[in-house]
Amino acid sequence: MPNNPELVPSPRQRGWLHSHLLPLIAACFIVLAGLSGSYDLAFSDWARSWTSDARRPVDELVGMVRVFGKGEVAIALALIVGALGWRKQALQILVALAVVSILVTAVKHGVMRERPNHSHGYSFPSGDAATVAALVGPLIGRSWRLAPIMIGLMLGVCYGRIHQGYHYPSDVFAGCATGIFAAIISAWLVARLSKRAPRLPPARAWLACALAWIVATLTVQAWARGHHQPSAGGDMDAFLCVFGPPLALALAVRWSAIARLRSGLGLRSWTAPLLIGAATLVTLLWLSTRSSLWDRDEPRFARASVEMAASGDYIVPTYNGEERLHKPAGIYWLMSSSLRAFGETELAARLPAVLAALAIGWLTWWIGRRLTSTAVGSWAAAIVVTSPLLVVCGSAATTDGVLVMFITSAMALFAHQITSMNAGSGSSRSGMLILFGSAVGCALLVKGPLGAVPGLAVVATGFLSWGKPVFTERFTVGFWIRFAGAMALALDLFLAWGIPAFERTDGRYFSEGIGRHVIGRSLSPMESHGGAFWKSIPYYVPVVIAAFFPWIGLLPGALSALIAGRLGHETRAFLLAWMVPTFVVMSCVATKLPHYILPIFPALALTVALLMAAARDGKLSPRDWRWLRVGTWLMVTMAVVLVVALLAAPWLRLIPLEALPAKVAKGLSTLPPLPNLLAPLAGIALVIATIAVLAGRAIAHRRLDRAGVAMGIGMALFVLAAGLDAMPRFEELKPSKPLALAIRAATPATVPVSVVDYDEASLHFYLGRGPVTAIGAGEATVAWTMSPGPGVLVLTREAFEALGRLDGVTLSSANDSFQITDRAAGSRSLRVIGAQAGLNIANGKWCDLIAVAKD
Repeated sequence: MPNNPELVPSPRQRGWLHSHLLPLIAACFIVLAGLSGSYDLAFSDWARSWTSDARRPVDELVGMVRVFGKGEVAIALALIVGALGWRKQALQILVALAVVSILVTAVKHGVMRERPNHSHGYSFPSGDAATVAALVGPLIGRSWRLAPIMIGLMLGVCYGRIHQGYHYPSDVFAGCATGIFAAIISAWLVARLSKRAPRLPPARAWLACALAWIVATLTVQAWARGHHQPSAGGDMDAFLCVFGPPLALALAVRWSAIARLRSGLGLRSWTAPLLIGAATLVTLLWLSTRSSLWDRDEPRFARASVEMAASGDYIVPTYNGEERLHKPAGIYWLMSSSLRAFGETELAARLPAVLAALAIGWLTWWIGRRLTSTAVGSWAAAIVVTSPLLVVCGSAATTDGVLVMFITSAMALFAHQITSMNAGSGSSRSGMLILFGSAVGCALLVKGPLGAVPGLAVVATGFLSWGKPVFTERFTVGFWIRFAGAMALALDLFLAWGIPAFERTDGRYFSEGIGRHVIGRSLSPMESHGGAFWKSIPYYVPVVIAAFFPWIGLLPGALSALIAGRLGHETRAFLLAWMVPTFVVMSCVATKLPHYILPIFPALALTVALLMAAARDGKLSPRDWRWLRVGTWLMVTMAVVLVVALLAAPWLRLIPLEALPAKVAKGLSTLPPLPNLLAPLAGIALVIATIAVLAGRAIAHRRLDRAGVAMGIGMALFVLAAGLDAMPRFEELKPSKPLALAIRAATPATVPVSVVDYDEASLHFYLGRGPVTAIGAGEATVAWTMSPGPGVLVLTREAFEALGRLDGVTLSSANDSFQITDRAAGSRSLRVIGAQAGLNIANGKWCDLIAVAKD
């Protein structure tokens, strides 16, 4: 997306803006302030009192944009504008804010108009409206494309002040006129100052001032909150949570230190993988603590690992006391060791995946370094650890991260083997293949046949090298014999566990794990995942576009150069053999899930890193650049889809269902409320939009390293934005953990727990006690109530209240206790020990749960 010069005002246009357009706009606001006086009270009362389903999201939106009317935020923005290189506009904003402060204070104390909500301070004119209006003139004078954004922010702040009851319409119109008038004055003053002192402080000075101002503001606000001052707001906190990450990304790409990083400094030494590894480890460890386990897979693996550690049976895993034969035992060995060492926490359950993601990054770096150069390896490591699918799987208590680690380990050993022509003896090569077989064996122990991907890649590499000198030099008869021995070793490692497991379960491990979950998944879709293979082969194309965002912007050009051999003929065979067979096999398997394609992501990262190196060396053809334009449009399209989805999610419940198709209306009717999520979702959307804009412009200017910086740092900030605010807020919608903790606090660990209509694995894990029994609703629940002995029952409120409608059953309540009377069985008292409403992640439905106990 090339920069359009017409969007940057010329000096003549800037002069016309400040001498004609802004005065005209200010005059219009003055007229509006005068005309709206007679409607002030009516409009203010309506804005403060209207009620509908839209009120709550509007309240959230108002709270999000109101920060732009706060002086401390406006000063921070001015300093950031200077750090971005717009130093003259930054100075204009600071001067305009000073003028606004003088004018608004003088007029407020002269008029002394009371606020509509009778809060402290005066109403006329609106200082917030004046502050945001003072930003408009200087920023529009820098770029016309900022005009709709700034006007939207100004209108949002103005309505928000009326909506919250702090101002009348005439107040905000007068405030806008005051702010624009201040912008005109500031432009005149700065123009005269520039003639006398044309040199302004450099961008780094503005950045240092911005950081100092933000830190000082946060410190003062924290001190004020600590001293219980009601006027201490969290405006800077709210601003940084939503708007801080995209601004930080813009600064990172623009600032000179990042420019030096773009040129390759630090990427050709050992410090780069160490820094990337440290950042990956810290980020994923932190991210793993930001949410409870997600139903259903995470808590199932975690609970089965807890039971394995408790029983000491490392052959046949169990879940809720029953055999769990879905996967081999390898993942449970790793997770049970972590849970036993660090306790039954989310971080302990996810630690194997975190360490696996760290190893994937380092192994990808090593392969890139081995194939070409350290710089390529560093970029490949940064790409793979910032791809969304690896971030998710690298912070989840599932098998995928660990599986890909062992696959990448095997591919790293194979890369070492094929790049070691005439180096070392045959025994050293045999040693490498023994390690290769061990890595494949570990992958088989984690997820069964999918772990054989490296063996398939070796065969495919040989096939792609057929007829070339490298084939006869490296893929000798001795190599294939050693390779067969390595695969036999891998199978032996798997059978060392598989045979005892087969005997212990009388063959059920094979029929369930291989017959149903491998062969069955391949032939027909399970659990509504995917479809017949002839209908869904393109499934993983959109998966890669979404899960490899934003690096998908470079992937089409990288594949074009790779297939044509412009990235190296040896790497061409190696990477295509890694990617294509796995992609084809997974596409032909009937059951489809996005993470099934994760094993090819290190190869995708290496391909993109090689493209960036080839672009620096001028090796790309016009065809490659055309495919890069295709990639740019894919990236931008994906960004638009994500941004629209994130911004629309809190508003979907407001759509009239009768105006929609029946299938869509049915889906929306079950959508739960998503309170307090508008601001964090908007923050994530802004990061995505900023990545797309900065990276797209860099690709258009053929500056792929700059695009890589925007993508890599942007994805790191994306993770920061998601973990900082969005995930903790979404955590408030998950009912299992708080309800389980309430049960544990109210009853001894020996009390059994039963469930009705909510048999989710997350509840099992956080209860941390023996098997949980699922019983039926209605008469089965009454029978549980009348049975002797203590117990806890978790059920939906609807199911509990339905007990009173059964024939012969009476339900009476008093405070936090209930009396159930059955004419045939007698009566029993129950006490409520916990209640929690939230979203059932497994089915996407809202549920209202209660936990009752009988003594």
